[in-house]
Amino acid sequence: MSGAFGDVICIGEALSELDKLREKAERNEDTTSIRHERTITRYLGRYAEVGPTGLGTSMYKPQTRISVGHNDTVFIYEFKSYQFRLYGAETSIGGRRTFLATACNPSKKKDKADPAILQKAAKVFQEYLNG
Repeated sequence: MSGAFGDVICIGEALSELDKLREKAERNEDTTSIRHERTITRYLGRYAEVGPTGLGTSMYKPQTRISVGHNDTVFIYEFKSYQFRLYGAETSIGGRRTFLATACNPSKKKDKADPAILQKAAKVFQEYLNG
């Protein structure tokens, strides 16, 4: 997804879970999937157009800084749509601001983010950037 502010790219688990959500919504499987899909797509589009300042913390929330190696850290952010969460980090790809979504929790039950998912998001992000 591209916009005036930058790009949003989903990879790995984030992409596969978002695709599953879209398939459920297209089949009208349940109203929750439709609501999650519409909301998360709207938030990703808003980020691409105006950036994080156009999103409140109920939509886009900083989580934590994760260590991924020798003096390397990644700040993980979360896109939230009810219980569906996409995790990733901001970077620059091809000279454009980019949010790279790398992990997902499709049915988050607790208020606090799962540390294992945050760690996975940071690891996949770093691996993607390092090729």
